[in-house]
Amino acid sequence: MKDYKTTELWRDTLRLYELYVPCYKLLRERGIYRLAEQMEASCGSVSDNIAEGLTRISRKEKMQFLYIAKASCAEFQNQLFRLDTHKLVDSKEIETLATKSESILAQLQGLINYYKKQL
Repeated sequence: MKDYKTTELWRDTLRLYELYVPCYKLLRERGIYRLAEQMEASCGSVSDNIAEGLTRISRKEKMQFLYIAKASCAEFQNQLFRLDTHKLVDSKEIETLATKSESILAQLQGLINYYKKQL
């Protein structure tokens, strides 16, 4: 596998993080610190675990970190649904973030499947 920084998946996770930053700032302005921080952590964890996983040598280790990245992405999505339920952020912004995270989940599953076939 090429360097993780050259993968579309990793770049997409950074784009997701960039898209989240305005939402993060808005939540903090509204005094919703805990959820803002939880979302920042789960969103950032996706790219962190992809980077760590893709630098591992064994396929099993790579998959382990990809599964963690997938779980973090699902956690971020769930937090988006919480925002939407309470109407804390504009629904268009939530939709954009949800669509991007769904794409990342699909890419992660595709990469996990790729490594599973090689076991």
